[in-house]
Parts: sequence; C-alpha cells; structure tokens
Amino acid sequence: MLSKQIIDYIKEMYQSGKTQQEIAAELHTDQQSINRLLSGRRVASGLTIGTFEKMFPKAEIFLHGVQVSGDHSVNIQGGIHESSPSIDKILDSDDLTAEEKIKMIKVLKK
Repeated sequence: MLSKQIIDYIKEMYQSGKTQQEIAAELHTDQQSINRLLSGRRVASGLTIGTFEKMFPKAEIFLHGVQVSGDHSVNIQGGIHESSPSIDKILDSDDLTAEEKIKMIKVLKK
C-alpha cells in the first residue's frame, strides 16, 4: 500500500512536467534512483526506512490509524510532503467532518 503510494506520487510529479533530476532534488535522492523507480527496475518496497525518511521528511505514518471523530478511525494520507497553509486550515477546522476534509484536500491536490 505505501509502496504504491510512493510510486504513484513520483509518477504524478513526473507527469506534471518535472524532470527526473528535479524530482530527485526535491526528494533528496539521485536521478538514477528516480529513473529506476519510474521504470519499475526498482520497487518502492525495497526502500530503507532511512531513505524513506530522507525522501519524505514531513511524512507521518499512523500504525494504528487516527481517531478523527466519533467511532470512525480515519487515516488521512497522501503525497503532500510540504504542508500548504490551505491544507493546514482544512485539517485544523472544527466545522468540517473527516469526509469533507478529505474531499477538500483531494480538490486542492488536483
């Protein structure tokens, strides 16, 4: 699951017009590693925890989920590795349900 998210995130960056070198610089790794991940010659599940932490220093992994409200455990995940003020406002809002927060973040990511 996490390895697919990593590959999807890197593919999104590449499809948005960023070069492999730009992606590598942003993710604190080398262009060859990005090339191998994009081409499938390397799988993201083979990344060490140290490499993952270097590539995504602001990532949070909730091993047991996150209790947002009520009886529903919700884990909000994504490739956002630099927090934006808009997303922080959405996440901090008490006026929105967890589902509404997720929908708004998805709209912002597009």
